[in-house]
Amino acid sequence: DSDKIGFAVSYLTGAAATHYDNLLRQADAGMVVPPLLSWPGFVMEFTSYFGLFDPARHSLFGSRSMPSRRDTTTRL
Repeated sequence: DSDKIGFAVSYLTGAAATHYDNLLRQADAGMVVPPLLSWPGFVMEFTSYFGLFDPARHSLFGSRSMPSRRDTTTRL
C-alpha cells in the first residue's frame, strides 16, 4: 500500500498536494492518519475531497474538461 500511495502522491498538485502535506503534518505530530495507512483509505480520503480522476477525459482535452451532455445540448 505504501508504494501505491507514494506513486499517487507524486502526481498530486495544488489543493490535493496541500491536503497531503497537512495529513503528513498530522502524522508527524503523532496522530493516527488512516488515509496514510492503507491504499483504500487513501483513495477514499482523496475521492471524498477531490472526486475521481478520469485519465481518458484528461488526456483527450488537456487541462480543460470534456463538455458534458448538458453543455452540448441545444436549449430552446
